[in-house]
Amino acid sequence: MLKRIQKILNIGRFADCQPAGCEFSKETIIFGLNTQGKSTLTAILRSIQTGNNNILIGRKTFGATGNKNIEIDFDEAGTNDKYVFTNRAWNKANSNILIFDSKFIAENIFDGENINFNQQQNLNTVIIGKKGQELNNEIIALQKQSDDFANQKSEKTREFTRHYSTLDFAKFKSLQEDKKIDDKIKDKEKAIKFEKEKEDIKKAIKSHIQNISSFRFSIRDTLEKTLDVKQNEIEEHIKSHFSTDENARNFLSDGLDFLKEAFADGSTRACVFCGQELGKKAESLVGLYSAFFKGGYEQLQNEIILVTDYFKGLNIEAILEKISADLKAKDLDVGLGDNKILEIVGLKKQFEKELDKKRDLNYSINFDTFDSLKSGI
Repeated sequence: MLKRIQKILNIGRFADCQPAGCEFSKETIIFGLNTQGKSTLTAILRSIQTGNNNILIGRKTFGATGNKNIEIDFDEAGTNDKYVFTNRAWNKANSNILIFDSKFIAENIFDGENINFNQQQNLNTVIIGKKGQELNNEIIALQKQSDDFANQKSEKTREFTRHYSTLDFAKFKSLQEDKKIDDKIKDKEKAIKFEKEKEDIKKAIKSHIQNISSFRFSIRDTLEKTLDVKQNEIEEHIKSHFSTDENARNFLSDGLDFLKEAFADGSTRACVFCGQELGKKAESLVGLYSAFFKGGYEQLQNEIILVTDYFKGLNIEAILEKISADLKAKDLDVGLGDNKILEIVGLKKQFEKELDKKRDLNYSINFDTFDSLKSGI
């Protein structure tokens, strides 16, 4: 509690104020005309309350030459507590001082005829106490939420105006909801992306088409060829009479080259190596070997081996998977899903089994799976 003012020197109206023996009671009224120093006393107390020395530094008495000096005593639980202002500063501050003046009213109570939000906050805190502080915190949170909503509203308004400058809100509100709007937006985004990437897509598709077009489906022409050769009989004869297969083939091939053509009158020919007459059984073997060596057997066999190796070496699965992944990345769907790829790869494996049967050059291949494979690709 404020107990006494010892002295006030060179502060505003108080050039030399030393009211000896004057003490304040629990309730003390100070009154006076305007400009008599009431506001200066309030400023002194506010300076102690806030610790703000500048409040007094600018209040020096006009014409005064001495330094500003204040000594005020407070009673703290029966103990004298002295506050001294000298050398432009207080020796300590006291935040427990409460001041209700025009400054307090301006900041906390009203502004003209209105009480604004900040004033209402302070009013709750000062007047209502702890409950007021709780309400104050709630008010602050609600005010922040209100500010956020206001900002969102402003942003939405700007966005609306940007997109619908010729449409007022009432007309906008009356628009019917489109249940498929999300799908339409996705389709439109797809179309925009396609237009942006169109040239790259063209290049990619052209490259894939060239890759697929390079598949040699013309191998069918070779695989359709057959050669009526009793291959089993030849192989059995060679195994029975010759030590090695390679020597036998060379020996028999040379013998056929030297052997005379069959006589028109049916006369018997003789063996070019031993001179013995060729009987009916021998002539039959000669006919087999002629078909084998002179009928293009080895040539056709080599052709079949080449096209078989080519077809089996095609990694169609990897090629189709790459096409599928590339087109999916560009949001293009050509129906080339996993099931379709498995179907095509299955056709290839089936036809490979047909190729294994072509080891017999007289075998006629079934091209059903081959044609389905070609059409699928």
